[in-house]
Amino acid sequence: MSDSSERLRRLWALDEPPAGDAGFRLGVLERLERPRLGAGLLRAFGMAAVAGIVAWAGAPLLVEALRTAEGLVVLAAVFGLIGLLAGDDVGSDASLG
Repeated sequence: MSDSSERLRRLWALDEPPAGDAGFRLGVLERLERPRLGAGLLRAFGMAAVAGIVAWAGAPLLVEALRTAEGLVVLAAVFGLIGLLAGDDVGSDASLG
């Protein structure tokens, strides 16, 4: 290896973090996860808004459905479907596994 290559390698090595720098690793992970957190919060807010609008618009139907046993079954099925559609990764942290 030439002398200039060795000097460049030593110079660039000054900018590299230590091999076991936990602070650097946490900083990188935070920078990578911050956009995902924003997207997840935005998705959760959107689902809550849609659920609120549907509940407000469907309140008269909901009152009638609660008066009959068949209505309760349909209501449970609708809420189960909403939970399946909204719950693709809500509450799970796949990045740690």
